[in-house]
Amino acid sequence: MKLAPLYRAVCVGVLILALAGDGCRNEGSAPTAPAARNPQALTDDSRSPGRHGSPRLVSPRPVTSPIPTYVIRGTVTDQANGRPISGATVRLIDFDHGATTRDERSTDGSGQYLMVTGYCGTCFLLAGHPDYFGPAQAFGGTRAPVTVVDFQLSRR
Repeated sequence: MKLAPLYRAVCVGVLILALAGDGCRNEGSAPTAPAARNPQALTDDSRSPGRHGSPRLVSPRPVTSPIPTYVIRGTVTDQANGRPISGATVRLIDFDHGATTRDERSTDGSGQYLMVTGYCGTCFLLAGHPDYFGPAQAFGGTRAPVTVVDFQLSRR
């Protein structure tokens, strides 16, 4: 059995560790490879050689998770006759970060609206139309995938 190739490989490894200096040692422990010290260090799939013929190290890719979204939907109707109100404006007002309008939608021909938004802890929904008036609907933070909030407006 020839030990020369194995001996050369060990010598090259020791030389690389020596050239890297103390950066490859944890205090009081044996030398460790850069990937062992930093699990975030990933190697490129192309295996193109970097310095010293080792696989090229690339920056870690950030792990992203989708931001959860919630649906708020409902219908705006005339309080007197129950007919849908087309063209009413529904606003989602966020009080978590001051009184800011987070979303605004108009109702369709059947008086329905739909909003897709992130989590809202303290919010109000306001519905309005030039020919109608009505109360605001408090919308407390819910993590339900779909929340239904209907409005009944009175004619002016």
